[in-house]
Amino acid sequence: MWMAKQIARTEKKSPAADLSQVAAKETIRPGTVSELLFCSPPGISYKASAYARGILLDTSVGTVCPGTLMENQNIEEGELYLFSQGGAYIYLKNNGEVEINGQIIPAVSAAAQAKEE
Repeated sequence: MWMAKQIARTEKKSPAADLSQVAAKETIRPGTVSELLFCSPPGISYKASAYARGILLDTSVGTVCPGTLMENQNIEEGELYLFSQGGAYIYLKNNGEVEINGQIIPAVSAAAQAKEE
């Protein structure tokens, strides 16, 4: 048992994915430039900002980028901040408010929704 633990400690594990800079449809890795496929949840399409740092995975269909590292947006748990490189944004807050480019739409209470129906 001791021997197995010692061998496990000395074996170098390779990472499951690479972290690299992403430029439009190209990936910049040391010594290579190749086509890059972007992945996203259904209903969302995006292109990474120029030279964003992305996660890269080699797959049977080529190198894919399932996402880029998030910039610190100072959002709280349960919130979503969707933004573009041009400055437009949609901020879904955990209190039910929605902010679109600075305009705040207040949350609708369950009681108010029931009255509308």
